[in-house]
Amino acid sequence: MLAECFWMMRDYPPAAEYFAEAFSLAPELYKEAPYKEGLMRKQNGEYEKSD
Repeated sequence: MLAECFWMMRDYPPAAEYFAEAFSLAPELYKEAPYKEGLMRKQNGEYEKSD
């Protein structure tokens, strides 16, 4: 998944966006995506969006 690649490169803003997109497209397949999106937003300092 592209979001995982951005995560591994520590490029958190696009990783968060791709995790959100993955969940919106296939929530049953990417059940952990909202959690990982929250982690990426926290790493980027977006605390209010990481809930």
